[in-house]
Amino acid sequence: MYYIGWTVRADVPYHNAIGVARSQDGGETFERFLPGPILGAGPFEPYFCGTGELGRIDGQWVMWYMSATGWRVVNGKPEPRYHLKQAWSEDGIIWKQDGSIAVDYASDDEGGVARATVLKRADGYHMWFCHRGIANYRGHGANAYRIGRAVSLDGRSWKRLTEEPAFAAPPQTDDFDESMECYPAVYENAGNTYIFYNGSDFGQTGIGYATLMEGTVA
Repeated sequence: MYYIGWTVRADVPYHNAIGVARSQDGGETFERFLPGPILGAGPFEPYFCGTGELGRIDGQWVMWYMSATGWRVVNGKPEPRYHLKQAWSEDGIIWKQDGSIAVDYASDDEGGVARATVLKRADGYHMWFCHRGIANYRGHGANAYRIGRAVSLDGRSWKRLTEEPAFAAPPQTDDFDESMECYPAVYENAGNTYIFYNGSDFGQTGIGYATLMEGTVA
């Protein structure tokens, strides 16, 4: 199980890294596998990283993960910027990072692209993620997280679908996701494809799901 470790810092509000835990009873319980992170600050990650999603391509493990590129002072407070990069591994423990970007910022005003979730389908790879603005994105802010999409033929080179919505209909007033959609997780079961995601206020209003419809969007 791959997870985020969260550290409070003195110079900036926080610092994230990716760790791994292991279960030896079929997933009932987990314990930390290694004393330190498997993906963290280094030559290609001067700030922090997190929200890793794993896949398997051409006999190798691939991780699409959130990568911080810097901090900006907004309304007197430091705010991080991050997009999605990818790393490769033979064993899921030792990862090769080369700085390659999977999904970049759509504009200079975008503050975050995070939580990739990927499916391989007949026409290639499909990715869902959440993205936000650099300011006023908390609570009911105007730039709160929304779900975005990207596609790839090989799982390596991605095209962000900035003009296509992730949902067939926008959220309605008083819906649990009226102000925010974030942290998606997509999976297939019994021939259907589902997306689970957090609603407004980073999920304080609840967690919902939608079903992928062939020929349209979730």
